Amino acid sequence: MKYIITILTLVLIGISCTEIEYNVDPIFEPYVEDFTEEARKNGLDIDLREEGITIELSDVAQVDVSGRCFTGLNQRRIVINKAAWLGGFEDFKRRLMFHELGHCVLGRGHRNEKFSNGIWKSSMHGSPLTEEELRTAIPYYGFRKAYYDAELFDETIPDPDWANATFDINEVDEQQKEMIVEEQEINRFSKVFSQDIEDYEIHTSFFFEHELPNLTALLWESDMAKYQLRMGNGLYYLVVSDDENTEWSIFGGINAVNFSNASKVSLTIRRQDDLEKLFINDKFIFHFDALPGSLKTVRFDSTLGNNRFNENLHIEEFSISRLTR
Repeated sequence: MKYIITILTLVLIGISCTEIEYNVDPIFEPYVEDFTEEARKNGLDIDLREEGITIELSDVAQVDVSGRCFTGLNQRRIVINKAAWLGGFEDFKRRLMFHELGHCVLGRGHRNEKFSNGIWKSSMHGSPLTEEELRTAIPYYGFRKAYYDAELFDETIPDPDWANATFDINEVDEQQKEMIVEEQEINRFSKVFSQDIEDYEIHTSFFFEHELPNLTALLWESDMAKYQLRMGNGLYYLVVSDDENTEWSIFGGINAVNFSNASKVSLTIRRQDDLEKLFINDKFIFHFDALPGSLKTVRFDSTLGNNRFNENLHIEEFSISRLTR
């Protein structure tokens, strides 16, 4: 009997030593509260203070990831890379924390499925990924965030309407366009506007005469935010920047753009009905939230290595129009 009592005592000590405490760095508290609120909206009552979890910021970088979830007997621990966290802005931080809580609290694994248009179905995507998939951003931004938050708690929810949305380049006729700027046969473009421009169309057709670029970028911005379409190495990315100049890739990397010498490319950005629509070679590619505020600056240029300006960018046409109803 003495031996049995001793063994039971050791077992109880072992269990008490593995009990989790609620130990969350204050920097993460708002995101944990958001997570539990989203859980309630989706029918789950989660009390992490009662259930216990540890979330800490680490100076030690994890290989190829911004955070990790560690689980074991009565243990749930999330480690977030300090450099990644401090370098990201709100949408990135929210998605990262929700992703790791999805692992540690909801028991979710990685889901690497895509919609027919190539967009990820879940913010829980992750390794193993191909090189191309690693470059494919999750559009956790604007009106798409609500779907990704809901899918986190229920991966059986129906596909959202935007998963199969499409638009026609010809849905706006020429009578609806009031030309503001039109230039031809140039190798870079830059314009600052003083008048209010709410709905607009930015259009350019271009090619490279000789040396291919390191980076070509179309930038359009207001006083509140900046959007960029970055192109290079046969890929393109849509990047948003907030007023603190932090950057977030919301789309791209899944379709190559032909940048071979003397191959013409056409780009169209159209803001209408509270949406920005991207067309490449007159084909609809992606839509996203309208740039907040009035259009102030538009730039388009190309650089080679060491940020050298690429004079081989040949812009046949660059135009900006105000759209009327």
